[in-house]
Amino acid sequence: MSNVISPEIIIGFNQSDVSGRIPSDQRSLKDKQMKKIINTIAVLMLPLVFASCEKELMTYDSESSIYFSDAVKDLGNTNSSDITFTFAKGQDSIKSIIVGVTGTAVNWDREYKVSVNPGSTAKAGVHFDALPEKLVIKKNALRDTIKLRIKRTPDMLTNNFSIVLDLNPNENFNTNLMEKTQGPNKISCLQYSVTVSDQIKKPQYWIEFFLGNFTRKKMFKMVEVLNVSPEIFTKPTMSPTEMSLYTRVMNRYFLEQKAAGNTILEDDNTEMTMGPYAQYL
Repeated sequence: MSNVISPEIIIGFNQSDVSGRIPSDQRSLKDKQMKKIINTIAVLMLPLVFASCEKELMTYDSESSIYFSDAVKDLGNTNSSDITFTFAKGQDSIKSIIVGVTGTAVNWDREYKVSVNPGSTAKAGVHFDALPEKLVIKKNALRDTIKLRIKRTPDMLTNNFSIVLDLNPNENFNTNLMEKTQGPNKISCLQYSVTVSDQIKKPQYWIEFFLGNFTRKKMFKMVEVLNVSPEIFTKPTMSPTEMSLYTRVMNRYFLEQKAAGNTILEDDNTEMTMGPYAQYL
């Protein structure tokens, strides 16, 4: 029996380790080897990760969407605007409409496409200038501005007109960015509407006791004679004293013109007069 070799010596661990536990020195060595393997795998995977990110970025850049910028603003976003010539002195108005694109800027020009919606009631060449044949997002840029020239025409005195622009996809841009939700409303990012008018209603602060019946012609005659802005009749800034003074001046003007044989007439050929207050002057 003394020549028999102990099993513990053959397999390299003592009686206390028969339960399967690995000695602490061997466990430490094994942990170090595992960490080394993991680090090696991570290093080998880095090129694949970067390649994947670059591929995703290239895909995003090559699929830029086009949209009307006003529709996606955080505050006050809209896809429409109103143009009124009521208080304007000029015959034309320029409406700037900004077009934006997603993705990153590129170092070449990119053409984009805009069309006038058939539902527009305004006519190109009559109520507004036709759009340029070529519209471009310049190189190294992410937006462009459409300068829409609107013409003041006599029929705007009695009618409103609409100009509706649509963005269309082409070889450079898609139209996947279709709308933005704002509360319960959805705002189109691909359509922009401009309403044009030269009509005028009686201003809120036109007091008939002083100024008489409202007419467009009378209001602008007062603007001319008194050298004031027409906006004074739309804001609560004119005091009764000022209104009384304006009535006095205009009433005197009308009487002087009549005495000189130049009676001021309304468009319907009736005499232009001030309100009942004028009789007390």
